Amino acid sequence: MYCIFNLLQNYKEIALQGFGYQDNLRIKNHEFTVHTGFEPDKGLAISEVFDRGKFIYASNNYYGLRKKNEAGIDEQYLKEVAYGLHRQVIEDIRILFYIHEKIRALRQANPHYRLGKIFFARNFYEEAVDNFTRAIQLDNKLIKAYKLLALIYLKQKKYQDATQLLEKAVSMEPDFPDLLNCLGVIHTHSGRFESARDVLQKALDIKEDFPEANFNLGVLLFLSTLQENSHDDTVVLPARVMRTFKHIREHEAYQSDEWQKLFTHTAELMETGNREAVIEALATLQLKLVAAEHLNVTMDTFFLKFMYGGKELKREEVEKFEKIFQEEGEQLNRYADYWNELGVIHLIQCRDYFLKALNEFERATKINPKYDAALNSLELMKHGKKGFLILLRAILR
Repeated sequence: MYCIFNLLQNYKEIALQGFGYQDNLRIKNHEFTVHTGFEPDKGLAISEVFDRGKFIYASNNYYGLRKKNEAGIDEQYLKEVAYGLHRQVIEDIRILFYIHEKIRALRQANPHYRLGKIFFARNFYEEAVDNFTRAIQLDNKLIKAYKLLALIYLKQKKYQDATQLLEKAVSMEPDFPDLLNCLGVIHTHSGRFESARDVLQKALDIKEDFPEANFNLGVLLFLSTLQENSHDDTVVLPARVMRTFKHIREHEAYQSDEWQKLFTHTAELMETGNREAVIEALATLQLKLVAAEHLNVTMDTFFLKFMYGGKELKREEVEKFEKIFQEEGEQLNRYADYWNELGVIHLIQCRDYFLKALNEFERATKINPKYDAALNSLELMKHGKKGFLILLRAILR
């Protein structure tokens, strides 16, 4: 069974029902426990990953409930689905850390960035920092690595490190609104409200239709007013925050189940009016939004497995990655990276079919050594093979 499973970004540890599977896995200084169970009412199998007892992330797999007979659900089928997910999550962790060691000395920025991005999405911050730092050392203009490394520092409340890193990135790309928005969030969380207002307003001057920056500016103005009433236990959210929150909640980019669950949870906390709960809910949402475009790691996983996974991906596996990536297009097709990555998958598929065709022409000439059409095709493909593979390697670097 081969699957790429969704990462649950807004996941809360739950009590899994029915039978389950549990395994321990030691890698370097990590002691992982993987626990897999299911929620039959939702048709959902879930694997939870812990490191020394601390929850790290969860993956899920939706399945169609299948009845064995009139008596009820086919439990054997559920066991197979849950076990398949369980083994895949364990294998993914092993491969991830195998690749981490394999590319450690590699002097190419892109693989380190991709691996750092996967570690970031799965909350392995130590390894993510290692790879982003390496990527920046190899390419000091790799802006997206600066951004994600700064977000890790922000999550770790290393505000000075996060600020310095993002300010350096902004100095290289001063008119990039996404960077300015991210820097505004960092300034907000570190209490530098005036600086936050300046960069968020600049982001909106550059990109007027920028709902995330509008929301962040609204949150900033709300937090600024709280300083004047620091002893109040209850708060009332201003209309601007509610309006911009509603705008983002309804935006086409955030219509997935996981995003909508996060918005619902945030709205519930906002309605309580509890000062501490509201501030924490808004801060959590800001962090999710500013990292949103970087949380999808399907293509990064495919690329690293293809190039450094230790074994060749079968054509069926490549096709499954392609299918998953295309299904994600509804949420990702506004990003240029999505189309670039999809092009890479299709180019790799061309390579597989190219080599398969070469083998088939060779078989034809062995059966009939005087078959002119096959001989001509084989000769042409042999001449083109080296150039095609050089092109593919150059694009994948």
